[in-house]
Parts: sequence; C-alpha cells; structure tokens
Amino acid sequence: WDGTSFGIGTASPLSKVHIEKTAYDFDSSPQDGDFHLFLKSSETSTVGDAISIGFAQTSDGTTVGSKISHLVEGSFSRGGLVFSTNDTASAGDTTEERMRITGAGKVGIGTTNPSHALHVSGSGMQKIKVESTDNEAAIELASDSSGPWVMYSANGSDDLRWYGNSAVRMSL
Repeated sequence: WDGTSFGIGTASPLSKVHIEKTAYDFDSSPQDGDFHLFLKSSETSTVGDAISIGFAQTSDGTTVGSKISHLVEGSFSRGGLVFSTNDTASAGDTTEERMRITGAGKVGIGTTNPSHALHVSGSGMQKIKVESTDNEAAIELASDSSGPWVMYSANGSDDLRWYGNSAVRMSL
C-alpha cells in the first residue's frame, strides 16, 4: 500500500490494485496458489448461483455497466461464463446476458441454452459477418476426413463461390 494503490507481489503498484506473480504453465493442471486472482463462494455449488465481476463508471455508485459471471451449472463448481452488458440509463444492475460459454464449451449469443458449438439467436434477421480487409472472406465446412467445402467471396469480385474437392463447384 503506497497511500493510493495496493500492491500484492510488488512494491510499485501501477493501478489501484496490482497483483504481480510469475505465470504458471497453462498446459499442465494448475496447482493451489497458481492463480493470480481467485474468486470463491463459501457455499456449496447450487445450480443457478453465480460469482461475478462487475464494471462501472458512474457517479451514482449503483449502476453496473457490464459484468462477467461464473454461472454454476452443476456440482463441484461446474459451469460456464456469462457476459452481460447494459444499454439503459437505469440505476442498479440492469445488465442483460449477451453471450454465454457453457461448461461444455458451447457458445450462445442471444440464447441462454446454446444447442450447437456456436448458436446465434434473436428476433428479426440474424447475421454473422466474416470480413476480410485485404483478401477473401470465407466460411469453411469440414466433416471428419473429407475435404472441406468453402463458401467464399472472391477478392475483387461480387461473386459468391462454393469450393470443394480442389475446385470451384458453383459461382453466383
């Protein structure tokens, strides 16, 4: 503590709270004490409970701008991450879930229960944008060991092409 900032592992904190520690090998299982910051509830795991980090920049002291939550989906802390944001001027925590990564690794945008690796849901037309600023933009589909099929927009062209088995198969 230097009077304005709190340092853990450093005598010269660079922010209000500064935690400094050597990194651990991510590819091996972390050991007790490896994490730089560890948030833990004192209760047993209950489905639907959450531990969150909130973000705000406001003078009223209650408005939550966004938050990241660990949402318990099963026993032994099993669960996913929920990303919530606020687009209102209301005080308090009026954040809404925008994206979820389940414990099984499925990503949901606009859904709390993604059924596929990537699940986008919402009212009206839903779009996914793939944009290249200097080359081709594409979506690749691959199944097991078969060659991939690619739907792409060729560089310098308004064409939409399907490519598979080493050749363009259709062009619009």
